[in-house]
Amino acid sequence: MVVGTGAVASQLRRAGIDVVAASGRPEGVDAVFVGWYRAVRFDHIEAASLAVTDGARLYSASQSLYYFTALGRSYCTSRSIAVAIRDLTGRRIELLGKPDALALRTVAGRLGLPGEALAVVGDDPELEAPMARRAGAVAVGVHTGVGAAADFAAAPVAGRADLSVPSLADVVALLGW
Repeated sequence: MVVGTGAVASQLRRAGIDVVAASGRPEGVDAVFVGWYRAVRFDHIEAASLAVTDGARLYSASQSLYYFTALGRSYCTSRSIAVAIRDLTGRRIELLGKPDALALRTVAGRLGLPGEALAVVGDDPELEAPMARRAGAVAVGVHTGVGAAADFAAAPVAGRADLSVPSLADVVALLGW
């Protein structure tokens, strides 16, 4: 079951996963995946919660508090929805996105590269840099979104960016593009 946009469901179908709508009283659902979804309604949360209560595992694309949009900082819908389901069911949320290293290892595998051959560029000091470090990749923090230079500098050493730059233009310049 997907509690997310049609694009999320479409990608899962393309990967060969059967997907059911988050509505009604579904039976036989073995997993609920929560993605970015601003159009969520209570009946979606209820259907997902019933599936989780009946034994489905609860997965979330992100448990970040915020993400950055053209309008500035916005609350992460994946976290909000998954937390509501968790609170209703008492079940654990399993993360399938940033900062979990599995996401980056999956990308590396699809590219046929080791994690050490990748660089992760991101604006959130709690997400991209820790994920990169866990997978052995280079972590690049940019100050154009959630995190500022001081946030990257204050991050725990184990999750700190290898390189912290003001903008993506700086990354592009470093690459000589």
